Amino acid sequence: MATRGRGRGVVQLRQPTAAADVDVLRKPGRPSAYEQQAGASSTPEEKPLPPSLNSILKSAVGEILGSEQNALKAAAAFNNAVTSVEDVGNLSERIISMCDEERASALALLCNGLSKCWQEPARVSANPKMAQFRNHLMKSFGLQFDKRVEFKAKSPQAFVGFVSFLSYLYSKMQLGEAPPSFLAHPIVECLMDLLSTQAEAECFMGLVEEIGQLMDVHNKPAMDKLCSFCREQLLREPCPLWKRCALLLVVELRASNWKLVPEVRSQYDSFSEKFRS
Repeated sequence: MATRGRGRGVVQLRQPTAAADVDVLRKPGRPSAYEQQAGASSTPEEKPLPPSLNSILKSAVGEILGSEQNALKAAAAFNNAVTSVEDVGNLSERIISMCDEERASALALLCNGLSKCWQEPARVSANPKMAQFRNHLMKSFGLQFDKRVEFKAKSPQAFVGFVSFLSYLYSKMQLGEAPPSFLAHPIVECLMDLLSTQAEAECFMGLVEEIGQLMDVHNKPAMDKLCSFCREQLLREPCPLWKRCALLLVVELRASNWKLVPEVRSQYDSFSEKFRS
């Protein structure tokens, strides 16, 4: 199980305060920080993209995989093809609807590329394309996070894609010199729900390796919470080997400063192969 790269660009999303980060895990009945930021209170309806944009999106995702340069090229093509603020909103909703475990990294890179194309040096909010794109992303993130229990029950695979997409956005984008901190606690909450099956456990392990060190540096309380959760689960009643392996990985990675010795790495790789068999 190879550790994924951590190349990140700059995304121009307004960074909420620490209080807003906690508020996203609010009690039922209150609008989330994401909804407040986006000015939304209802589930967005995905609207069809113009044929030209839909064609670019379908061809771009396969080409982007693993290549930040290709992501920037695809973003430039979108920038030239998008003619209205409404198209930008529809594009953001379409991107989120396409999220699955396989495409999450490519879509996160595409969002990063779009943010570079649409950023304003002085004030991002002056750019209607960036503002609309940001607002639709925040709106969709908030609504899906708030209903994550029902979301996962209805479509476990779609939930895995959503968590993967959030994690890759966290690892590949920056606000100033830091990742988007307001995603840290929601990601941790979602990761703690991602250990129901062997396939989810393998995804969990990959995402922890993707974001763990970065989150430990920039959002330590969120990583503290994830590690405490893993320790508590390990001390409870016996759990399946695949789940125990995923929980132990978090504890061992942090204890070893996010660099496993080759012998331990080999053991986890062996476990991962067993998960797939």
